Amino acid sequence: MKCKSVKKIIWLFGVLMISIVLGVVLMFLVYALPVENMRQNVRETLQIQLDEGDYYTWISGDDTSRSDNFTDAWMIQNAIYNGNESTLDKALLNPSAGYAEGTETQSLEKVLKDIPEDYHIEYGRYWHGYLIVLKPLLLILNYSEIRWVKSMVACFLMTIIFFLLYKRFRNYKYSIAFFASVLFLNPIVMRASLQFNTVFFVILLEYIAMLFKGDQLKKQEKTEVLFLISGILVAFVDLLTYPISALGMLLILQDIMFDEPLKKRVKQAFAGLVCWCLGYSGMWAAKWVVASVFTGKNMIKNAVEQVAYRSGTDIGIDGWEFSYKCLFKGNFNWLLNSSNALLFKMFLGILIFTIIVFFIKKEITIKVNIPLVIMQILFCFIPIARYLVLKNHSYIHSFFTYREGMVYVMASLCLVFGCIQKIPKQDIVNEKTII
Repeated sequence: MKCKSVKKIIWLFGVLMISIVLGVVLMFLVYALPVENMRQNVRETLQIQLDEGDYYTWISGDDTSRSDNFTDAWMIQNAIYNGNESTLDKALLNPSAGYAEGTETQSLEKVLKDIPEDYHIEYGRYWHGYLIVLKPLLLILNYSEIRWVKSMVACFLMTIIFFLLYKRFRNYKYSIAFFASVLFLNPIVMRASLQFNTVFFVILLEYIAMLFKGDQLKKQEKTEVLFLISGILVAFVDLLTYPISALGMLLILQDIMFDEPLKKRVKQAFAGLVCWCLGYSGMWAAKWVVASVFTGKNMIKNAVEQVAYRSGTDIGIDGWEFSYKCLFKGNFNWLLNSSNALLFKMFLGILIFTIIVFFIKKEITIKVNIPLVIMQILFCFIPIARYLVLKNHSYIHSFFTYREGMVYVMASLCLVFGCIQKIPKQDIVNEKTII
């Protein structure tokens, strides 16, 4: 048994090491691509970004519809950067131009006009793995077209998930729970955003993988590898938006797929948690080490300082003062904001579903699944842990960190729907016969 555990640990670390090497290779290859066609495609739709500005609100009065075009413009700057550094230095340091005045979208305009930078930015503490998709896309598509392609791919993947959830459970209840969690992200702004979609696509892929291969992995006692890969992918592509939701959503799916006693549920959830954290922290820290070794820049120090800053209570913005009340108020503003149209629609949809279940479908009964209820309640606290650990970041960026809450939306609905069970047809026939 001990030998088997050691082999599994070695195998998991092997997957992590291969991922690190693959990450460096992929980043090198995309930074080797010519950027002239990319720059031309960016110019085609630059006016759209300038008109929207850095933080466009798609629904008036609804903070959840606030975009982060600031980061989108910066991501595109990273994609079209054409400095004199070596390809390896670009791949590991991820440089871009900085300007003292104007919005980030205006900075993108200056880059395209080849206006000399006011200062130089190196953001090597992240992998910027989104570039392995964004750079090739910009070779053939403009920003507006990428939005549409991304949206269609997301809809296609979600359709697959809805189908697989129905096939697995022979009903729509968990598909509805998943749909509500996606609705919570606010699809209107998600359609337009690059920044908010990195983690979302990881969630879609991990759900498809678990629904397709979960039983096989469970049989082989290798479910943990999916959590490891999820953590690796999030660390590779994300810029610290709502990363913990990838862990929470996968834990929820694993729990509803495998109806185990409470002790086994806790054990498998803990194993998944550990492996996800190993993948996430290992992949992220590897970037600091690799960048430091191959470029001579001390990215380890830079990253550690930023981690300490983001987990502290020093806000660093004039007029802003940290408080736990404001931290949670910001991340639960979707609940407090009366203008949130999508939230209303979500609850209206759930209400309609409940009416259908309890007043139309006579073959439904309620049976409380205690182990499932306990686990789903525990999963609801995963976003809270994120807010408490990364206090600074969660306070400043609550307009998108609130999306970690898709975990408690999914978990709470799975808790309720998991206790709604269908009465066997034979029992219904017998009941009618007695009457």
